[in-house]
Amino acid sequence: MLFVSKKSIYEKVKDFPAEIPSLEKIILIEGDGPGTMKALEAEGEKKPVPSIKPDPYDVATIIYTSGTTGDPKGVLLSHGNYTHMARCGCIIYPELNEETRSISILPWAHVFGQCAELYGWFLFGGSIGFMEKTETLLDDIALIEPRYIIAVPRIFNKIYSTLFKKMKEEGGLPEKLFNMGLSSAKKKRELKESGRKSIINDIKFKLADKIVFQKVRDKFGGRLEGALTASATMNIEVAQFFF
Repeated sequence: MLFVSKKSIYEKVKDFPAEIPSLEKIILIEGDGPGTMKALEAEGEKKPVPSIKPDPYDVATIIYTSGTTGDPKGVLLSHGNYTHMARCGCIIYPELNEETRSISILPWAHVFGQCAELYGWFLFGGSIGFMEKTETLLDDIALIEPRYIIAVPRIFNKIYSTLFKKMKEEGGLPEKLFNMGLSSAKKKRELKESGRKSIINDIKFKLADKIVFQKVRDKFGGRLEGALTASATMNIEVAQFFF
C-alpha cells in the first residue's frame, strides 16, 4: 500500500500499481470517498482487529542515507532502537515533561526529527507546535511560545542572520546596544573562565540585556529554556549567542 498526502501527488503516482506488481492500493490521505484514508478508517471500525505488539528487534522504518559518498543506503531501524533513543533523551534531559512545548522544524521523515523530538515527546507527554514554513519561522515561534527548539545548525544560523539583518536595518542606538551586548557577553564569558569579574562590563551587559536581548527573548515567545542541535557542525559564535 502507498499513502499519499494530496490529490496533486496522487495524480503523479496513480499508474504505479500497473508498474509495480506488489503494489495493491494507493490511499489518498486528504478528502473522503473511495480510496481515501477516511474510507479506510471507516472500514476498519467495522472490523476491528487486535493491535500488533512489535518485538524490539522488529524493523520499524528504513531511513535512507543522503548518498554523499555513494548510492543512498537503506538503514534498518528497529522499534527497540527508537524506544531506547527516546528513553535516553528523557534521562539526559530530565527537565522535559508534559509542560514542555517544542516547535516542529525538523522533517519527521528523517531520523533526527523522529528521535530527538517526535518519540521523545510521545514518551514524556509534551506538546509540539508546527512551523508553517521557514520564511515564517520567527513569527511562528512567537505564536507557539516553545520551551525547546530542536533544529539543525542551518536553522539557528538563519535566525541569527535574520536578527543581525534587522538590527542593521534599524541602526542607531538599538544596533549599538545590540553590538555592545554581544561584546560584553563575550568578555563576561572570557572573564568567568579565568575566574575574574568586571563591574563596568557587567553594567554594559545588563543594560543591553534589559533594552535589547529581552526583546529578542520576547520574540521567541518568552518561554524558551533550551535549544538542541545536531547532524552538522554548529558555529560556536551562533551557539554562544543562543546561550
